[in-house]
Amino acid sequence: MYRFEDSPLRPHIPVLLAEVITALDPQAGDTILDGTLGRGGYAQAILGQYPEVSRYIGVDRDPEAIEFVKTQIDDSRFSALSGKFEDYQQLLELGDAVPNKIVLDLGVSSHQIDEPKRGFSFQQEGPLDMRMDYDSGWTAEDILRRKTEKELADIFYIFGEETAARHIAKFWVNERKTFKDWTTTGFAKFLHRIVPSGYNRKQLAVRRCFQALRIVVNDELGQLERTIPKMISSLPPKGRLVIVTFHSLEDRLVKHAFQSASSSNPSLGLQYSKKPMLPSDEEVKENPRSKSAKLRGFIRC
Repeated sequence: MYRFEDSPLRPHIPVLLAEVITALDPQAGDTILDGTLGRGGYAQAILGQYPEVSRYIGVDRDPEAIEFVKTQIDDSRFSALSGKFEDYQQLLELGDAVPNKIVLDLGVSSHQIDEPKRGFSFQQEGPLDMRMDYDSGWTAEDILRRKTEKELADIFYIFGEETAARHIAKFWVNERKTFKDWTTTGFAKFLHRIVPSGYNRKQLAVRRCFQALRIVVNDELGQLERTIPKMISSLPPKGRLVIVTFHSLEDRLVKHAFQSASSSNPSLGLQYSKKPMLPSDEEVKENPRSKSAKLRGFIRC
């Protein structure tokens, strides 16, 4: 039995669902690893449509996500584990039941964005936290309080691709000793005040800086870079790795990792498609947060 409920603020809609299922190509006997379980959208759909799939194992570093999905899916083939997807081999301990299909959806879930206490959104007041879990070390506030001007400029430029990164870092370090509104909306207001140009440019800077802080807080790119080669090498013949990204930094990393794996050892496997799969106009209309999504896959030979 499957139930799918979510935040009254905004229902969770799994991105590129049909494309993910097609790329994974679920078959009888498959053991599927969902390394970013989130609100369980992929799990619900695949378990409901493919009774011949043997196991579906979800991993997520957000304990709230794990507990939520456990209340939504009642299926003996399903299990959920709390942890980072880069630690999947230690978490699984499945013996001979090695996953032959793996999916990663790297987006922040609608629930996380819409929950003010998580600190992911600048549109609602909340703490400058941004941790996917509550044990990952520094929060966004820690970074803003303790990093040097150069370190902050690098964070905003490298991980947010913000062209005014040095300007922002300089003004921030000059003001932070007397800064009082240490909230998501407080920091967003600071950025609006000091970033030059019009409203749209200011909003872009806010989005970029929040993205940069979130990526650094959760070591998102580092975890992904360390994990892709490990997942590819662990797949059995005809196994598949499918990854959905939401910004250019992630997509470039995945693209280069897949290209490197296929070019350095052609017998290892090949990319699912040369170009990424994109959401349809209809999906973007229904779920605007899917607009930047891209799907890439890798198939073991």
